[in-house]
Amino acid sequence: MEYKFEYETQTERRQILDDNQNLFWIEEKNIIDGNFLVFSDIPIIKNIPDSKPSYEELENQVLLLTDQLAGGIL
Repeated sequence: MEYKFEYETQTERRQILDDNQNLFWIEEKNIIDGNFLVFSDIPIIKNIPDSKPSYEELENQVLLLTDQLAGGIL
């Protein structure tokens, strides 16, 4: 099952991450409707693209993993 939490500040974001360490953080959405963190109670394996990722995509993945490690999610 997926769980979506909306946040407005970085403090709220950190609190949501801290409160849901028992779940797998699978997505973050920063869209016009708001900022959302999406979790699942089962790990989600996304399809690996056939093409090589750009430097920017790799950098974003590293930042996401670093944040997850810092928050104790992984």
